[in-house]
Amino acid sequence: KDKENALATFRSWAVAQMGPDGALLNPASSKQIQTLLFGGSANQKTGELLEAERDFDVDVSEEDDAAAAPTEVLVTRAEFLEKANAARLREELKARGLKVSGAKADLAARLAEADAADAGDGAAGEGGG
Repeated sequence: KDKENALATFRSWAVAQMGPDGALLNPASSKQIQTLLFGGSANQKTGELLEAERDFDVDVSEEDDAAAAPTEVLVTRAEFLEKANAARLREELKARGLKVSGAKADLAARLAEADAADAGDGAAGEGGG
């Protein structure tokens, strides 16, 4: 049980330091630990620089792959309308059956108006029953 706790603590630290790939770090791999701890530094005997980064082939279970997958980032509707590119705004407009031509500002305004209209319809539908 202590070994499992130590491994969980190590992986949690590795994820905090390296991002999702840290969960895949194998603490039993001397090459991975060497790269983690000494990557980019010179060998004291030969003066040769150790690789700062190294690619490793890792067998990943579906469970590990799902854990390492990027999580969905949630943004407010206003942030989406402000930050989305014109192509993404056009996709949203097309999906809602709205006009897709115009400048980015026009597209965002059209979506904001549609959102407001939808919110108004929802409120009227709730209050009218």
